[in-house]
Amino acid sequence: MEQCAPHWLVIACTKLRNATISFVKEETSVHILCECEALASLRYIYLGSVVLDPDDIKKLGVGAIWRFGNATGLH
Repeated sequence: MEQCAPHWLVIACTKLRNATISFVKEETSVHILCECEALASLRYIYLGSVVLDPDDIKKLGVGAIWRFGNATGLH
C-alpha cells in the first residue's frame, strides 16, 4: 500500500470528514491547485471551480490563490 499523501494529516486535523482519501506518489502544486478531491470544495469556494486546468491557474489572481492556500491549512 502506498503512503497516504501528506496533506491528509492536515485534512484529518481540520476534520474534513467527507473527503475521499486519494493515494498519490507525489504531491505537486498542480495536484493541490487543480485536482485533489479532498480540496474540491475549498477550490470551488476560493478559485471558482471544483477541478481546474493548469492554464486556469495562470488566469487567477495571486490573492485568490493565497486565500485558497491559507484555507487548506497546508503550510
